[in-house]
Amino acid sequence: MSLHPMDKDLDYEYQRCLNDLDIKGIKLGPNYQDFHPHSIEAMKLYSRLENDNIPILFHQGTSPVTNAPLEYSHPRYIDKIATVFPNLKMILAHLGHPWQEYCMSVVRKHKNVYADLSAQFYRPWSFWQGMNLFSEWGVLDKVFFGSDWPVTTPEQTEEGINNLNVYAKQKHVSNAQPIHIVKVVPIQHVHHVQKIYQPQILKQVLLVIVEGLQEEEKEADKLLLLDQLLNKQELILIKL
Repeated sequence: MSLHPMDKDLDYEYQRCLNDLDIKGIKLGPNYQDFHPHSIEAMKLYSRLENDNIPILFHQGTSPVTNAPLEYSHPRYIDKIATVFPNLKMILAHLGHPWQEYCMSVVRKHKNVYADLSAQFYRPWSFWQGMNLFSEWGVLDKVFFGSDWPVTTPEQTEEGINNLNVYAKQKHVSNAQPIHIVKVVPIQHVHHVQKIYQPQILKQVLLVIVEGLQEEEKEADKLLLLDQLLNKQELILIKL
């Protein structure tokens, strides 16, 4: 369903959608509907949706429509909504493009906020950046599939996702240098850990920096048994 927070028939339509139509979610586009996402009317609607356990799909990000205020579709406004309504589930469409960093920050901060990747494959460079950003910050598991239908189809979106690494390779945006295992170390010997993302193999690997690493340490074979090593709960010290 979709409702306007300032609609005089809001109560009637809300009950009709839930009781008669058995609707399970709502789509809101504050910029297209021309309401401020923090308006009193909007906050009242969010409260009602939280109470009835109805998730919101928010349009987020840019728009080609001249009279649709971009301010109203910026992911930064979701932060306050998620803080006030911590049990209201929200999905931010389109990774909030081109403001993927803001979108990721809100998704990472709030357990009740997610994102979807609809309409991303149209612009593969932006898509590649956004997915790497969400992966690097450890919230890739909070990104939903979305097709942007009827602008495109689920099948076209799936194809676009599968072609993302092909694009990265063609444009030379993946790591130019191969990754080698230098050393496998027990977890208690690790002084610093950070996640990095390798798009050419679509895996998260752990870059472990150990103090006092000797330059002459012999490189091992290339990264071939990543999954098996991680399953042993050991961390892989790698060198780019």
